[in-house]
Amino acid sequence: MASNGIVGGPQAQSLTEFQDLVVNKQYTDWAIVAGEKRYHVHSVVPCAQSEYFRSAMKGGDWKEGKTHEISVDDDPCLLGSLIGLLHGNILAPECTVDDIIELHALASKRLCPGAKLKCEMWFREHFGSRWYSDEFLTAVKRVYEGTEAGDPALKTLYSSIIKAHHLNLMKKDEFRELTIRNYKPCGDVLNIVSVKRGEFQMSGLPHGLG
Repeated sequence: MASNGIVGGPQAQSLTEFQDLVVNKQYTDWAIVAGEKRYHVHSVVPCAQSEYFRSAMKGGDWKEGKTHEISVDDDPCLLGSLIGLLHGNILAPECTVDDIIELHALASKRLCPGAKLKCEMWFREHFGSRWYSDEFLTAVKRVYEGTEAGDPALKTLYSSIIKAHHLNLMKKDEFRELTIRNYKPCGDVLNIVSVKRGEFQMSGLPHGLG
């Protein structure tokens, strides 16, 4: 997954210098390890943005507190992207939807609300002009039916996009198939009840109906 720095202006220059410290490992005081990958971090950065890392790095008699090293079972590349977000990176437009869905799930797992918000902002910008694409419908199916099915934030985000464009989306056979025949994964958020004369109607569908 690629990531961009923010460019332009004094604030951007300060952020770039801060990111360079991570690359050069200057003044880092902790390591986060996943598989064979070891990421050196400034503890104040993840601790300020993650309840998980704050708890793990608080020291005391824990093994982590003595070794200044945390081992996690996360995908090493995804973990690197998450650490990059915590240190000020932004998500590049060329990232894939699958990349961001997986990164959003990891940010949720590691209790990083700011990183989750960055992922959600990427989705909103990415699908702002792509809501009619098959890619959007695939993403909706994954969030409602896949391993990320429990995350309400992405459901709410996708629901808002669908509600804004529902009349045009209902012209797509794939979308009608998704909404009409899948009340259990979709009905609680989308509140889809029926389609009459090609028009999309919405009301309060009881959770789990279907």
